[in-house]
Amino acid sequence: RSWLTVDPQDIQPININKKGVESLKRHPYLNFYQARSIVEYRKKNGPLHSLQQLKFDDAFTPTDLERIAPYICFE
Repeated sequence: RSWLTVDPQDIQPININKKGVESLKRHPYLNFYQARSIVEYRKKNGPLHSLQQLKFDDAFTPTDLERIAPYICFE
């Protein structure tokens, strides 16, 4: 849209290893079920190091993972 611009340098990636469900679900590309799934994965398996760890989770499609990849970090 011509009336909306975003400077890529202003984008702050979300550290999905430190955020809770409420913080994660605020992201426009994550819904409640996906946010909860990320937090549950961390509880069971420890921190995430790649989005590929979620590829077998029913809450995510390959398109979902591709779409959120630029906005996620694992630090």
